[in-house]
Amino acid sequence: MANSIGSMSLMSGSFHQERGPSFLARIKGVVSNVTFLCLCLVLTGFFLVVTGIQYWASDFLVEVFGEDHATVSIYFSITCFTGPISGVIVGGIITSKMGGYNTKKAQKLQVIMSTCALLCALPIPFLESYDAVATLFWGLLFFGGFVLPPLTGIMINTVP
Repeated sequence: MANSIGSMSLMSGSFHQERGPSFLARIKGVVSNVTFLCLCLVLTGFFLVVTGIQYWASDFLVEVFGEDHATVSIYFSITCFTGPISGVIVGGIITSKMGGYNTKKAQKLQVIMSTCALLCALPIPFLESYDAVATLFWGLLFFGGFVLPPLTGIMINTVP
């Protein structure tokens, strides 16, 4: 009588490990998985941009636009709280209604929302309006929050 515990089995009081692909073969499978690597790069880029925004944006808004620290702190606190959270909630609801993140329709939506995030980020250094930049920061965080859970799920599902 055998009781399976993960990849270990209990047989007559002794443990033995079931054989699967070697560690090197599993690493090769991940490294050769183009979908996994592309999504890993996309998510890394998102995290890099969001980290930069959360660290430098308040200084940017104060130094470049001459806004006072109190105004920027209030705006930025609201933006960093509402943008990503509402993006995750709205993105989760819409993606679920489309059948989940593994459907082609939902995956196309993630590409569109990722493009929206990119379009929010690109003009920020070139604008001279505090209100426009503040709105684009919120949009970037919203769209990033929208795509983060589905892209993470898709990435994880691409590897065995």
